[in-house]
Amino acid sequence: MCGFNIGLSGMKQQVTWNWLAVILTLGTMLLLVIGMMATRDDPTKYYFLGFLLLGLLAMNWFYSPRAIATEDNSIVVCRRLKRKKLQFSDIKSISYYTPQVFSGLKLCGSGGFGGYWGWYSAADIGTYFAYFGDPNSCFLIELKNGRKYVLGCDNPESIIEEVKKGINNSK
Repeated sequence: MCGFNIGLSGMKQQVTWNWLAVILTLGTMLLLVIGMMATRDDPTKYYFLGFLLLGLLAMNWFYSPRAIATEDNSIVVCRRLKRKKLQFSDIKSISYYTPQVFSGLKLCGSGGFGGYWGWYSAADIGTYFAYFGDPNSCFLIELKNGRKYVLGCDNPESIIEEVKKGINNSK
């Protein structure tokens, strides 16, 4: 379970990519491999494309969310190499939110390759960090320090309920 014990009251929901994220991820990797095959006689271009492919895969491996889970006192973004933990006591609010991935501004991160992750900016909520696979299954977490996170998973309703309970219990 996310490489850690989620505790007795915890739950976990998988992050599933939407069709666009799947197409962008597979298409980008396929184009880079085809480019490598086409430039195998030019070592500079071949190695550049190879390093680009490896770099994209490494970033995806590190940041792309696999699941969203709750522990006794926090919500956790489960990534392959590291987890991001937000304490219930630090959360000001949680609500449903549908990010506009095409009309918003991606500051740094991925707009579909390996899901959606990184720093974004939107007219309605300002700057936020995103971890989701499908924009239609997201929620917004606002922390007391002003930071915002947009997270998404397969069953956001259950996570939102669990976090609201945790916020109420931490008061």
